[in-house]
Amino acid sequence: MNESHQIVRSLLLPLANGESLLVPSAAVAEIISYAAPQPAEGAPSWLVGWMEWRGARLPLVSFEARMGGDAAHASRGRRIVVLNTITGEIDPPFIALVLETLPRPLLVDAGKVDALDTPPPPAVKMKVKAGDVEAMIPDLDTLESEVAELALATA
Repeated sequence: MNESHQIVRSLLLPLANGESLLVPSAAVAEIISYAAPQPAEGAPSWLVGWMEWRGARLPLVSFEARMGGDAAHASRGRRIVVLNTITGEIDPPFIALVLETLPRPLLVDAGKVDALDTPPPPAVKMKVKAGDVEAMIPDLDTLESEVAELALATA
């Protein structure tokens, strides 16, 4: 029997803690150089601040801190990935994440992705192994809801 699997163009998003997030390339609006954001007074530690992107005010998130670890600190080579959101809870429909360095493209055979038994940290849907790469699938819907709540509180 000839099995065909969907190949998904994806990106591995490197975090400062040595882990990587795995997202489909279609989820990424742009990758930009790191620039210090405007501070987010009274916000949780995972909200690094607010940044300007193409005339819009976006939340800049440290995913490491959202998972319960230390917030990423600015370092040479650091990048920002701007992700498209899909629930419509925030306007403009984008969230920015701090990355350790440039993302790595990865072709993922959807039929060959295995969920790992390791319990995922907060804000992660699951840990997976795609080929020889272990990564985390972020829970972007929940993150978007949390950012929407913060945006309402600071409006």
